Amino acid sequence: MGRFEEIADGTRARDYGVSFTSLDAREWTCDLGLLTADDDLLILERAADVARSKKAKPERGDPVFEFAMSCEIVAFTAIDPESPKDAPARFFKSSEQVRKNLDRDRVHYLQARQAAFQEKQSPLKRSHTEEEYRRKIVELAVEGAANANPFDDWAPSSVVDLMCFTARLCVALMTFKSTSIGSSSTELSTTTPATNSSSTDSPPASEQ
Repeated sequence: MGRFEEIADGTRARDYGVSFTSLDAREWTCDLGLLTADDDLLILERAADVARSKKAKPERGDPVFEFAMSCEIVAFTAIDPESPKDAPARFFKSSEQVRKNLDRDRVHYLQARQAAFQEKQSPLKRSHTEEEYRRKIVELAVEGAANANPFDDWAPSSVVDLMCFTARLCVALMTFKSTSIGSSSTELSTTTPATNSSSTDSPPASEQ
C-alpha cells in the first residue's frame, strides 16, 4: 500500500448529487463529504458553545446540543457540487446559514445522509446477532426514555436493522393473534347454532 495521501479518494470522497429544498421551496443540490477527527472535535466544541449560549447542557442527549451538532455537520460536509474534487468548496458559509434556510427535518435529512455515507467508509462492525437485537429490545422496554440515547454505540444502519427485526416480530405476533381470534370465532359460531337449536326445536310450553 502506498502513502496515505495516495489512497484513492480518501477524505475527498463524496456522496454526489444530494437534492433538497430550502424553506422558500427552492430546490438545491449539493455533495456530501467526510468528516475527519479534527472536524469532529471542532463540531463538538461549536455545538457545546451553542448549547451554553442557550442555557442548555453541552452534552450528548441534550436536544439543543444534538441539533447544534447536526447543523454543524451539515455546514462542514455539504460541498459545492461544481467545485473540483481536489479543492472542495463548502456549500454553506456557516451553521448559522444552515439554521436560517433549513428546518429541523431538512437538517436531519442531510445529516442522516452524511452519516450513512460516512458509515460506508468506517471499518467498525455494523452487523449484530439476533440475540443482540433481542437484548436491545428488552433494554428499550425496561429503560425506555430513561436512557437518553440507547444507540450511542450503534451505527445508523444497525438501528434500521433493529427496527426491521422488531417489525417482523410484531407482524408475527399480530398474525398469531389474528389466527387465534379467528379460530375462537369459528369455534363459537359452530357451537352457537347447537345451543339455539335446543330452544327453537322445542315448542313453547303454551303450544304443547
